[in-house]
Amino acid sequence: MADADAICRAICDDEDLPQEILDAYDEALHGTLPAKSQVFTLWSKYSMIKEMLLVKKNVDISNYSNLVGWIKNKNVGYIRKQAKVFTPTHIRTFLSNASDQAYLHLKVAVIMGLCGATRREEQYNMMIKHVVDKGTYYVVTLYDRKSNKDRIFTVNEPYYQIVQKYIKLRPPNAKTESFFLTYRDGKCYNQAIGLNTIGSFPKQVAEYLQLDEPERYTGHSLRRTSTTILAGTGASMSTLKRHGGWKNPSCVEGYIEESEDVRQSICNQIVGAVDQTPSTSLSDQPSGPQQLKMSTGGNVVASNGAHQIVLNISLGK
Repeated sequence: MADADAICRAICDDEDLPQEILDAYDEALHGTLPAKSQVFTLWSKYSMIKEMLLVKKNVDISNYSNLVGWIKNKNVGYIRKQAKVFTPTHIRTFLSNASDQAYLHLKVAVIMGLCGATRREEQYNMMIKHVVDKGTYYVVTLYDRKSNKDRIFTVNEPYYQIVQKYIKLRPPNAKTESFFLTYRDGKCYNQAIGLNTIGSFPKQVAEYLQLDEPERYTGHSLRRTSTTILAGTGASMSTLKRHGGWKNPSCVEGYIEESEDVRQSICNQIVGAVDQTPSTSLSDQPSGPQQLKMSTGGNVVASNGAHQIVLNISLGK
């Protein structure tokens, strides 16, 4: 029975892969990875095989409808555990209460993640030259490797002063251009912060706030938090796509966490529509036969049984 690694080795060794080998791969997937918790392992192995065959053998297995259909069926009922998000209250509490002496670098990372929906890789690759001081706000330029173009955002007040304080602590003889430098006891040191350390920042924030499951606040949490908060303000899909550098609306939706505030807002809109003051339009008036007659005083009286309108008509000679 062939497995994904064996097939990749065969492709790399430029061996011929007859149809029965590829069929065996289908069987291997059926037999070795049945659990729903391994759906993404299925897709990753499928993608690996597909790309290798396309490059090395010019064979496109995306036409193997049975295999693709089987993997999709495995996805039914599977709920992916995504990175948890911070609420606006969490953000305010941390930025207001956490000590700058110990947490200033984390505050700046949270601000960059919040204002720019940044990934941990983007914060790691951020250079000091990418953050331009405009006097009352910063303009931050990031290169988005997924969209192959720059993404620009600003950091305004009151966050501007927090970022400015961190930048002023930067050693004048810094040998690295990295924006995030090692920070301890109120001082920045001449050493860039590593990728994994930056990825652990949301977890450290969650631990400070004593949130449940702090390990689920990963390097993607700030990006999801930023998108969720912006979506909660009623931002349009085009605004959300520009904010995170996405092209596909479905990608945006995958980053948005439906908070209780959003659910309550939806409920309030429905309840408000039901409980609104009854309209006084004609369509809401009681129905019934309408009558139009001349009164003895020369007035025209219109009536539908519930309401009566008197028109005083004066005819000139």
